[in-house]
Amino acid sequence: MTIHLLKFPYLVQKAIFVQLDISQMFILSLCSAKIYENIKNMCLKFTKIIYEVFGNKTRVWVQNTSKRDQFLIQLEAVEEFEGIDSLKVLQIAGIKFVCNCVKFSFLNLGPEWRVNTSIQFRETNQDVQKTVHNHIFKLFKHNSHIDVEIDAENDSIGDFPNVPFATDIALRGGQLQAIRLEEVLKKWPNQESILITSTIDGEIPEDSNIFQVKRLKFNKSNLAAPKFLEKFTGQIARLENAMCNEQNVIKFLREWVTGNKFESLEVFTIQLAKGFLFNADIVLGEFHEEARRWDELRRSENYEYCPNFSNFGVYDDFGIPCSFYCNDSNPNKKCFMNFIVSNYY
Repeated sequence: MTIHLLKFPYLVQKAIFVQLDISQMFILSLCSAKIYENIKNMCLKFTKIIYEVFGNKTRVWVQNTSKRDQFLIQLEAVEEFEGIDSLKVLQIAGIKFVCNCVKFSFLNLGPEWRVNTSIQFRETNQDVQKTVHNHIFKLFKHNSHIDVEIDAENDSIGDFPNVPFATDIALRGGQLQAIRLEEVLKKWPNQESILITSTIDGEIPEDSNIFQVKRLKFNKSNLAAPKFLEKFTGQIARLENAMCNEQNVIKFLREWVTGNKFESLEVFTIQLAKGFLFNADIVLGEFHEEARRWDELRRSENYEYCPNFSNFGVYDDFGIPCSFYCNDSNPNKKCFMNFIVSNYY
């Protein structure tokens, strides 16, 4: 027996909607413009939208105020549809598309497998991604954080998702050609944060936008580290597996302390690569006359800051233990600094 949902009063529809998970509710919003408006009127709030890209598939998640990710939909670009019996005409953001809706399962954040919906569309019709994004963007209320996570294990990475206004990017795993990194930065030039766990193959250009990102975490910075010490103009940077020498660090600190460069910089953390030789005493000796031991009675023992790397697993405030205080002759230019040389872990 078929039940026509729209024949129920709105309050009854709303009671039905709240019994569904967010993915089921989203699928319903594709059924008709009226249902879409009714769900939109519920004013569901999410802090961000997350796009997880691997090969020809894009999984879309939303995150609520408690920072819990909820699966929404999977989009899959295919050369040909598997069959014509299951083809459907979906109206997304007022535009009709021929799609194939299929079921698939994966291990969700909990211990159980769950069945979800994947919308297959012809790979030549890349407007589907942008249209779905516009549909989501208008359907839910959120704070405009849009994360895109790209799996670099796939050599081609596929076409980047046709999603405008991405604010935070994560490039994960494998090797990533430097030219592909530039394509990412060109497509989404106004990044608030970027996380790179991939190894960059090739030379990062001198004028790359990567140096202007507000918050950067680079897990395998390797020989690119000195270039970031010279050119980074953002607010927070963390370089891991770095290969830089004492003179690179001294020059960077001298320009930072005197205020000649890095006016927006708040925190710059460097973790050296395993086995890379670095003498911290050389750096400390350079600032011996200017540096004073940190007075824990007058100042907090730790320097507290929030890295705010969006959805990339770095949420909480961080505390850096402080060892000494340094300033130059200008009292308006002060820099609290701590040198930490740690073994690879």
